[in-house]
Amino acid sequence: MIVKVDQIGFLDVASNFAFEGGALTMSPEFNKAKRWAPDKLRRSDVVTNLIREMDTAGKPVAIICHGGLVAISAGIVRGRQATGSLGIKDDLINAGAQWVDRPAFREGNLVWGRVVADIPAFCRELIAALSEAAGT
Repeated sequence: MIVKVDQIGFLDVASNFAFEGGALTMSPEFNKAKRWAPDKLRRSDVVTNLIREMDTAGKPVAIICHGGLVAISAGIVRGRQATGSLGIKDDLINAGAQWVDRPAFREGNLVWGRVVADIPAFCRELIAALSEAAGT
């Protein structure tokens, strides 16, 4: 399932769906308004609850660049390996994650990527995780 983000309120609707895995995409207008920033998304209880529920259910959760900030606020990084932008390395470590400097990898159901340059490796890991979750 792909949910298009046009406003934070979309999550009130999205929270009524049964997610098996998915992606949040941003409209250009939403992106220009800087409402997409992980530091803003992490403040939404609906966002953090969705991430926490997906993780608890063992469903794939993909995290790249500064997305680890959302994972931190959802409380799903303690005791797990994690990566992301160097700008959030200390945040991940302080939240109890073990920092790993690799382009992309999976830690259980979590799919981690560092930065934009690592998107090809990140996408390979994400596709593998979604395929496994779908049983294909």
